[in-house]
Amino acid sequence: MAVVTGWTLSSTVAAADSSIGTPSDDALLEQMATLAGDDAAARKQALFDLAKTGDSRLETFLENYRDGSVYLWNDQIVVCAETEEDEDFNELAPLTHPLTGEPMLGDDGKQVKPDVSDLGDISPNRDEDEDFNFFSAPFIARCRGATVGRQEMR
Repeated sequence: MAVVTGWTLSSTVAAADSSIGTPSDDALLEQMATLAGDDAAARKQALFDLAKTGDSRLETFLENYRDGSVYLWNDQIVVCAETEEDEDFNELAPLTHPLTGEPMLGDDGKQVKPDVSDLGDISPNRDEDEDFNFFSAPFIARCRGATVGRQEMR
């Protein structure tokens, strides 16, 4: 079993960096963890709060979420856009970090690729999927513009 250095659902939420007015990575990851919960209202609020940060890295994360590529693995939010098959025909999930998109590495320095059966699916349900277009790239761009004081994009 590989041990992965990363962020867990139980990690403490770090305070926002007041010098730039944006949440820390730990705070963003904690908000992402809400998407794994059963409370639909809390998931919708988390999506809105994530989009409001204006963090451009979340555009890719939200697209991955909408596409069903976000998972829970070992109490961590991870992304797997495509699976691989090994020589024994096992379906493996090469994991990437939800904010950076960088491969998640194990102790051996190689990308972690657990069996897909070890992943918990985190994706919008049917009702949330209909509302998900609200959390589009243009919405995030408008929020980012408001967050940093630029003129709102049209």
